[in-house]
Amino acid sequence: MGVCVLMLLLPAMGCGREITTAPLPPPVAAPAATHRTSERLQAVLENPGAYAGKTIAAEGVFLGWSGRCPRSAPVARSDWILEDGTGCIYVTGRIPAGVSAVKPKRERLLVTGTINMTKDGKAFFQAASVKILP
Repeated sequence: MGVCVLMLLLPAMGCGREITTAPLPPPVAAPAATHRTSERLQAVLENPGAYAGKTIAAEGVFLGWSGRCPRSAPVARSDWILEDGTGCIYVTGRIPAGVSAVKPKRERLLVTGTINMTKDGKAFFQAASVKILP
């Protein structure tokens, strides 16, 4: 009987009014994955105009300042070479700590950055981040 009395008193106390709520905000999207599928350097070198200005990730081995990369061009004396088995590209950007550009040990790297082109149309990689891979 106590339950019936309470239910009868609720409308009298103002508790029976319709409650309105603001619409719920849209769900927050999950953050983008930090590791993306990497581009093959051959695709970049074969069609640099299609990649110019685009941010990509590329995995490869660090060749430092040794070797040649004829389909790419350095833009600074400190540029280094990244090679992935399909091609190589000059990278402008800081060399990771503990890696020697003079005596590279073919460390595996993940480079994220922007593809740019020299005046003569050759691609180079402007690194935003460089991570040493296991």
